[in-house]
Amino acid sequence: MLALKGQLSIEVLIIAALSLALLSVSIASLSMLVQGAAQKFEQRDAHSSLEKISLAAESVCLMGEGNRRLVEIPIENFTLAYENNSLSLYYKNAHASAKAPCEIALGEAEAGEAAFFEKTLYVFYANGKAAIKGAN
Repeated sequence: MLALKGQLSIEVLIIAALSLALLSVSIASLSMLVQGAAQKFEQRDAHSSLEKISLAAESVCLMGEGNRRLVEIPIENFTLAYENNSLSLYYKNAHASAKAPCEIALGEAEAGEAAFFEKTLYVFYANGKAAIKGAN
């Protein structure tokens, strides 16, 4: 009778160990899935934000001197770069890039340097090019 009790305890331990192993694999898979989804959301937000900024820049370029747009985008704390007629936005682990509608100056940054922005931007046309500055 004692041998059966020991047999049952070992079986319970083996089943519990297998259950824990399956649970840990499931949690690891779920974690990777959540990270992938978050990265896709960041990429989508970066792309849509860049599109909004680019459209505002195109609008002020077409309308000429004195035009100004206030642009609110859904992301905060991002970097813009303008180089080789291309406007790029960097946000967390995401990056979006598009052909610029015209020459663009970014805040206080020198030509070819990136500039850090928050949520709200002013896009205006001055000195023959579009300029993007933080609203704060």
